[in-house]
Amino acid sequence: MCRSCFRNFNWTNMDTWKVEVQAFAVDFLNWTIVLTCLFLKVPQIFHLKNKRPSEIKGLSLQAIAMEIVGYSIMALYNFKNKYTLNTYLEYLALLIQEYIMLFYVLRAKGHLANKYTSITAVIYIVSVSAFLIEIIPMETLNYLVPLCLPLSGVAKVTYIVGMIRASNSDAISMETWAMSALTNAGRFFTVFMDSADKHLLLNYSVSVILSSAVLGTAVYYQLQVQTPMIATRRREPSVRRHYHVD
Repeated sequence: MCRSCFRNFNWTNMDTWKVEVQAFAVDFLNWTIVLTCLFLKVPQIFHLKNKRPSEIKGLSLQAIAMEIVGYSIMALYNFKNKYTLNTYLEYLALLIQEYIMLFYVLRAKGHLANKYTSITAVIYIVSVSAFLIEIIPMETLNYLVPLCLPLSGVAKVTYIVGMIRASNSDAISMETWAMSALTNAGRFFTVFMDSADKHLLLNYSVSVILSSAVLGTAVYYQLQVQTPMIATRRREPSVRRHYHVD
């Protein structure tokens, strides 16, 4: 390019073009993550549906409950801050799927008609409603969001511990956790570009690490099952017979 052409080049248009492309890429990734999360837990749900109650060993009620609480807080926090819907719509989709998972695990463990289950459900519904109609000030969420990190972390560690104790990953869907790690990584990028909210960035970075850890543990136990145990027969020492001829 000649010097005069270089000087006359409209760099402002180039910067505008870059901003537009960047905005399109972030928006595309946002909706890709949302669409993925619409089906994120579906493999896990079908996995549970096809398992006998005795086979659901690697899933913990406490882990699912902690995930539901964490997703609820994050959805309310994003709603309160009036972030664009496509940056947190997946929480609503994930909550619905978590409710279905909870139903199957409660039924498998015989806790579906338990009075404590009913009491806990009522407390949860009343608490969420109190935030939405602002009986509880929405500013309270600023103090609750940091709790989502340990909640999410403990929930995922509980999945790992459950697999280790059961010595198998029969109740875990590897497809679900692979998608979880990828969507959390994508959401880290979109949040960084959209709001750079430190609370959200920290949550997503830890979620990527722990979701990958759950996936890695599940893969390990799946490989253990698929690898045939090679039985080694102990060879007895040969006995040499001596014949004496008189």
